[in-house]
Amino acid sequence: MDVSGSQRALRMLSIVEIVCAAAAIAVGVVLLMAARAIDAADAATLSSAGLAAENAPATSAAFGIFGVVGIVIGIWSLLCGILGIRASGDPTKIGVVWTFTCIGTLASLAAVIASTVNGNLEWLLVTTAVSSGAMLWHANNIKKAIAQKASE
Repeated sequence: MDVSGSQRALRMLSIVEIVCAAAAIAVGVVLLMAARAIDAADAATLSSAGLAAENAPATSAAFGIFGVVGIVIGIWSLLCGILGIRASGDPTKIGVVWTFTCIGTLASLAAVIASTVNGNLEWLLVTTAVSSGAMLWHANNIKKAIAQKASE
């Protein structure tokens, strides 16, 4: 794929990454609010929601952890998306995007593996991992094309 094709693809994927980031941040905030609600609930409220009072601390902690992870991944994805849009306009800035999408792809894959191990594969994590991986691939194409032009 030529540089301009990879640049267009990187721009589109960056927009997808930003949308996924917003969704991940929103889900993370909802999970944190749910963890706080579980902490504040009394035993009668918990039992009416189908949660045993003795399981409430563990459930609250799990929601809190997943909420924080969702927010962190969302912020990282947002940063990758913004940098990707910037680099799609100026290919000389592709090195930062390549580094950030490499780290983001690894983190997203780790989150997909963790959610799979816990028994509930989340579509949002899969989408973020796939879009990060595709951004990394296109950033790598742009990086190679710049290196090839410099050597000519």
